[in-house]
Amino acid sequence: MKPKLPLLVILMVAILLAAGMASGESLQPGQQALVKIALQNETDLALVEAAGVPVYARMTGRDGLSYALAGISPAWSWPSALDITLLDPEMSEATYLLAYPPPGRPSPVWDDYGELLLDDGLRALLRMSSMGLGQLSADGVEWQALTLDPKPLRPATASEVPTAFTGSDPLVQQMMNQVDSATVYSYTAGLSGEWPVMIGGNPYTIATRHTHSGESIQKATQYVGEYLANLGLDVEAHQWGGSTYPNVIGELAGSDEPGGIFIIGAHLDDMPSGSTAPGADDNASGSVAVLIAADIFTQYEWNCTLLFAFWTGEEQGLLGSHAYARRSYDQDEKIVGYLNLDMIGYNTPGSEPGIDLHANSDLPKTLVLAQLFADVVDAYNLDLLPEIVPDGTGASDHASFWEYGYSAILGIEDFGDFNPYYHTVDDQLQYLDIPYLTEFVKASLGTFVHMSGCLTSGILQGQVTSAADGSPIAHATVSISDAGGDDVSAATGSAGFYTRTLAAGSYTVTSRAINYAPQTVNDVEIVASEVATQDLALRPLAFSVYLPICLRSN
Repeated sequence: MKPKLPLLVILMVAILLAAGMASGESLQPGQQALVKIALQNETDLALVEAAGVPVYARMTGRDGLSYALAGISPAWSWPSALDITLLDPEMSEATYLLAYPPPGRPSPVWDDYGELLLDDGLRALLRMSSMGLGQLSADGVEWQALTLDPKPLRPATASEVPTAFTGSDPLVQQMMNQVDSATVYSYTAGLSGEWPVMIGGNPYTIATRHTHSGESIQKATQYVGEYLANLGLDVEAHQWGGSTYPNVIGELAGSDEPGGIFIIGAHLDDMPSGSTAPGADDNASGSVAVLIAADIFTQYEWNCTLLFAFWTGEEQGLLGSHAYARRSYDQDEKIVGYLNLDMIGYNTPGSEPGIDLHANSDLPKTLVLAQLFADVVDAYNLDLLPEIVPDGTGASDHASFWEYGYSAILGIEDFGDFNPYYHTVDDQLQYLDIPYLTEFVKASLGTFVHMSGCLTSGILQGQVTSAADGSPIAHATVSISDAGGDDVSAATGSAGFYTRTLAAGSYTVTSRAINYAPQTVNDVEIVASEVATQDLALRPLAFSVYLPICLRSN
């Protein structure tokens, strides 16, 4: 039941909202009301910006109409042309959240959890008590804390960079080919407690990754941090709350810092609370995709900065990712795009392999990124059926970046075929569709490479053969030198073939093999995202054979 508001307060605020803030001085000092402002056109948006009002969120309802949640106080001068609805006349000491109906389940009775202030058909705005917060998570309701710091009303400048899909790329195909089901299965098993993983040099079984589980979440964050560090990444433990549950971010610095920042991430924490929470789908699956992305992308050269992010506090209202996105916004970081992966491993046996791609119509570039993901699935013939959701859910960490105007999308399993073990101790590896998860990881990696557009590597491949008869030469060494004199090498297989990933540039290539004269080829050009072929034919060495002559004397 909604608490009844003092009639005098309701009348006072209603009069102010109807008349505009010319009478705003009648509000008591320090009093602030939460309001909904309809953003029906560009003029409304400009009026809100000109008024300098603190906007806490901008979103679109099921009816397709955009609106802002904002605070009103005596300091603000409101244009009377705006359509303003009072939601809460007194914001002091209030806790607000945006709650989303669980996929595939009936919408909850929101008043059972708190005071329902608004339901736009996609989400509910609730004023909460601490007791209600815990019950929401226990009942499997996803939610996002409404933080009362001002948010931008327009996309970040960096969000204008991503472009549409331009076609398949052989180097991206090579990356996808490195993703295999055995690795996906093994990584997921380790994160969901099926068997121990090595942490700090010792075996440890991760029984739960709940944000407030103490040692267990500390070990889980240590595990992914050590994993990223072993790949040569700079690793940050971003402390946003308690010391045992930092966000963990690995950085692969690009050769050209103005190239911007691209993030692939997932929340590491899980549900339910208690001593056991495997969280195989939610969200070991997304975290595994980030680990595999780090495995593969560190093999290549980039002229932008790549971040591999593991968030905590997601199940408590996106707290970890919100703190990070806010810090990035305050520091004017050039985050160009974020790919968020959450629950990408469940598919009902025998059903179509549907996936959902959640975008935000108020941030047009997110629609471009979602379409790019769908185009990648099609171009690389992946066994997935993508559906773009233009006014998508805010119930995962991508929404933290939406709040600050950054382009981000969510990749998640089909909401119409949602994991029935969600937020229970039965969210286990045995119920995941590993081939489906493997395809989802491939699609995510391919999308990330295309959305960044900053891969500077190409591939050099070829065959080493005998110049005498054309037969392949196994175990030949191929030395590759750049203009600065730095060398790398490759070896031929049984059929004489070699391959090497290289940064774009000009190289000198030399092949050597036992009993053959070396061959050198100058000015071999490697172009980003292309495959160059350089075959080498080695001339056999000529040998003189001396036979010993034994002279016998009688």
